[in-house]
Amino acid sequence: MTEKQYVIKQSAFPPEHGSWGLTLEPLVLGLLISYSTGGLFLALASFFFFLAHQPVRMFFAKNPEIKKASFVFALLYLSVAVVCLVIAFNNSAFPDFIPFLVALFLMSVFLIYELTVSKNEFGARLIAPVSIDFIALSIVLIGGMEFTNAFAFLLIIASRSVQSSFYIHELLKKFKQKPFKTFYVHVIGVAFLIVAILLALENYAPVLPSLAIVILILRAYAGFKNNKKTTIKKIGILEFVYGILFVVITALGYLAGI
Repeated sequence: MTEKQYVIKQSAFPPEHGSWGLTLEPLVLGLLISYSTGGLFLALASFFFFLAHQPVRMFFAKNPEIKKASFVFALLYLSVAVVCLVIAFNNSAFPDFIPFLVALFLMSVFLIYELTVSKNEFGARLIAPVSIDFIALSIVLIGGMEFTNAFAFLLIIASRSVQSSFYIHELLKKFKQKPFKTFYVHVIGVAFLIVAILLALENYAPVLPSLAIVILILRAYAGFKNNKKTTIKKIGILEFVYGILFVVITALGYLAGI
């Protein structure tokens, strides 16, 4: 890798592969089940805000070349994000944007915490995927979904982001041969499953998302039981696959009314 390629890689793209999936999944799912022009541009704005996170963070790097490149990429990403956000706002009603504003506040807290304390603190890293869930809530509201059903959708997608965040946190401890806990990961998964079943029984959500949550629970159980050697990259790829599976099953449930 040349120095120029290294500078661009460090400045332009988030290095955490798992963050790509946890960012894109709720946005894509929201668009699949409740598409609208406003929702599409809100998703695009959110994606470019996500991309801007890396150059904003790397702007404080000591390397002057990385610092310079980070400024350029941050300006580019933020400019595109703002344009998309204006288009989204012009095609939507303000109340539907309230969850997005909540997400912006959460992401601001995350960025400040990351720059001043530590990005590796689990509590801080949990904020990011949860904030994306709130953006997905705005997307389905803009698409015309009733608030009660939209709130149920928020709980469904949180079952993926929250449980997976805890699971990966503990699985990486195991990978690094550190003490890890599995009980509360399984409890969180089962709790979300119970919520999803109750939502389906009350007709606030379809049944199939419950199947997607069951798959995530079984994935966590198998992941902790697996003692074969693996890599962080393989863990990330597997999570990306499970994320796609979650989106497909959940979207099918909403679109087919199952």
